[in-house]
Amino acid sequence: MHNYEGQELAFFSRELTHARRYLEIMELCFEGRIHVKYEIREEDFLIPNLTIQPILKSCLEKNLQTEGMSAEVVISSLRIDSASQVRLLFRFSRETENLLTAEEKEMISRIDERISVLTGGELLYEKKEAGIWKILLGFPCKSPENHRTGIGRSK
Repeated sequence: MHNYEGQELAFFSRELTHARRYLEIMELCFEGRIHVKYEIREEDFLIPNLTIQPILKSCLEKNLQTEGMSAEVVISSLRIDSASQVRLLFRFSRETENLLTAEEKEMISRIDERISVLTGGELLYEKKEAGIWKILLGFPCKSPENHRTGIGRSK
């Protein structure tokens, strides 16, 4: 197991800002083949730095390189009881047998480990139906005061 000592947590709002910027670049690169929708209901919770954008990159780049493939991405966040949840939904225009390569699955596994060690949360991904994949990230609600200082926040 990797030692995550000293790795920072960030507010989801900051991670969402990075994800938005990344997706704006992807929309330019893939010229109308990617559409993004945001359903953000909760932003004040902590997640490990660099969690959302690497997942987006892994799921989108390989699949969008397929000729004629397009994707709709829905990013949502909400609070359920005592936990915050981020949902990433990918709807591809055609069947995608595998959302991730073996190497990308290993990277996602490392992100899952980081989430677990740093927040006590978890990452799950599943194929819902032809061309539709869902990734869930769950984070126990913890007060930011319980974590080390230096946590960035942006709106």
